[in-house]
Amino acid sequence: MKKYVTLLLFLGFVSAAYAEWIYDSAAKTLTQGTTVLENVSVIDGARLKIGNNKSNTTIADLDLSTGVGEGYVIEVIDDNAFNSNSSITSVKFPESLITLGGASFRECPNLSCEIKLPSSLTGSLSRTFRSSPITGDIVVPDGITYMIETFNKTSITSLIVGKGVEKIDGGDGLCANVQTITNVVFQSGCKMGQNEFINCANLQSVTFHPGMSGAWIQTFKSCSNLTGDIVLPDGVTDIKETFHRTKITSFTAGAGLKNMGYTNHGDGDFAYCTELKKIKLNNGLEVIGRRTLEGCSAITELVVPDSVTIFYTSLSGCNALTNIVMPKGLETIGSRVFTGTQKRNIYWRGFPKNGFTSAGTDTNDPMWDMYSKGACTNWIRPTDTGWKTFAETYPEYFYLPETKYGEGGWIGGYRSSAWQIVKWWHDPAAVIIIR
Repeated sequence: MKKYVTLLLFLGFVSAAYAEWIYDSAAKTLTQGTTVLENVSVIDGARLKIGNNKSNTTIADLDLSTGVGEGYVIEVIDDNAFNSNSSITSVKFPESLITLGGASFRECPNLSCEIKLPSSLTGSLSRTFRSSPITGDIVVPDGITYMIETFNKTSITSLIVGKGVEKIDGGDGLCANVQTITNVVFQSGCKMGQNEFINCANLQSVTFHPGMSGAWIQTFKSCSNLTGDIVLPDGVTDIKETFHRTKITSFTAGAGLKNMGYTNHGDGDFAYCTELKKIKLNNGLEVIGRRTLEGCSAITELVVPDSVTIFYTSLSGCNALTNIVMPKGLETIGSRVFTGTQKRNIYWRGFPKNGFTSAGTDTNDPMWDMYSKGACTNWIRPTDTGWKTFAETYPEYFYLPETKYGEGGWIGGYRSSAWQIVKWWHDPAAVIIIR
């Protein structure tokens, strides 16, 4: 008899756990056992919207997938509906759900379950689970078109971005500071903003859709385990600090890339990517900003497209880089660009018509880096076999390292004189090699 009673109690518990919700139109509540949801209203007919339940302390395991009696369906969970609810530990959504409101489950400190988003969802996911410790592999439904900060500071393990997503906004980032995520797949040609995956230390692989676009700023910065060959989509116009301190092995720029890095501040796009061996830049690129390639110790060759007019990156720490081809269209180059500890072959197809610049940070002669720390030993113009080295032709402007300032070479007793020589040498048709 005792076993029979126990079995009945168990069956009663199971039945209650999976029972339908009961809607009270007068009280505007949904009830399932001891769980009561407040501020539930009718949108139209039998369609329901769940409103504010931030402080509802009776909620723990929220299972909305069991349906509602008398033909009602849950279609909307409103903005901020469960924002900061500290009691909720898990949630299951109904397949009837169309709208999951902004910040609806934001900052729920104990919401640590796996999340499955219903395929019926449409519209946006705005800060929906930000700073809640949800887990699992997330598949964004194809009906979602816009996302911002949706999974920021969560504990998800992977993300598949649906085919309908048109825009992922910037802000603090879609998945920024998620230490558990390992891979991301984009199934749509969405426009993506800044900080989206910054500081995701265990992110290992990303698959881009070729139709993606936008200005990517700090997008994958400090994803220290991100590896593989990166092919940038053609619609991406700017990258700034995008792959800083990652483990990518090669980079191929898209046809639409115009700017790489900053010209006056910030970290470089590929700075300290120590496993980056190959970089292929596009014709159409105009700016290579400061520190873009600093510390890329595995790169052996750099061919700068003729479309580049500004070249600011330091090549300090690029210890394997021996061959550099500079562009015909170069207008401005930063100071101490070629500073390093090894000798390089630098192929000039024309000097910067605006001369060398200190970029606002260096008060020394802007040609100093050409000879500093053994970066270069002489200049040769291979099209003119009888031409002497620069040092021999202009001894009044060139000083050997031991005769001026100890380490490093010096060109030009006066900065203006050095600039005059550089401008005089500006010849787009010429090829000059420094080695």
